[in-house]
Amino acid sequence: MSRWLRRLGTTAGPVSRLFCFHSAGGAASAYQGWAEPLSDGVEVVAVQLPGRENRFTEPPHDRMAPLVEELTEVLEPLLDLPFAFFGHSMGARVAFCLAHALGDAGPGRLFVAGSPAPSLRVPVPAWNGSDAGLARYLADLGGTPPQVLADPELLSLLLPTLRADLTVVATWDHPDPAPLACDLHALSGRLDPYAPPARMAAWARETSATFTLDPLPGGHFFVRTELSPVLDIVRRAMANLAERGAHAAR
Repeated sequence: MSRWLRRLGTTAGPVSRLFCFHSAGGAASAYQGWAEPLSDGVEVVAVQLPGRENRFTEPPHDRMAPLVEELTEVLEPLLDLPFAFFGHSMGARVAFCLAHALGDAGPGRLFVAGSPAPSLRVPVPAWNGSDAGLARYLADLGGTPPQVLADPELLSLLLPTLRADLTVVATWDHPDPAPLACDLHALSGRLDPYAPPARMAAWARETSATFTLDPLPGGHFFVRTELSPVLDIVRRAMANLAERGAHAAR
């Protein structure tokens, strides 16, 4: 696979693919524990944006359009199976834009987690403020180890990529396009200050197909703290996607 993609685990004879998009400041390793629980015919592919982990020396994107343009080209060879997108926080917006860019060749299902519906135009905090303000925002969201927040050297490595990621979202002008034709499944942490269930419910207007909202315990990073129920939801939906794909192929 390319530097953009990391295949997690090994799946012999996959019948579907799940492409996973990480949050702002995050990385593909956020989905490291997903492959084995979803191994029943699901190939898990985590997207790795520049500026982190094995791509640390590459400048991160700070605008949505060129990022989606590159991703469209990168993913095209792997769209030969029924597939879905899962995006958390910034990753939800990237997956949403990519689904629109692919048009009729887009995913059979879009999972969005921890990101307010695009139509709400919720401001992105801290993206163009001071480093100190950005660090406070990071602390308020939770999910970042205290030792990282307390270490100026580690923060100095993390904050430029986080700022670029947040800039992608903050400067993206939601074009209010026609709804997607794929099923859309929203997941939300009930205690998430940025994307509570009420803000996630408005994703319903972004699809002409089935919309589902699953509120779960936890805050913004409920996808980590409530991993088991998240994977149960994804597993059932992926089984349905594969079944529909097999039926269509008959």
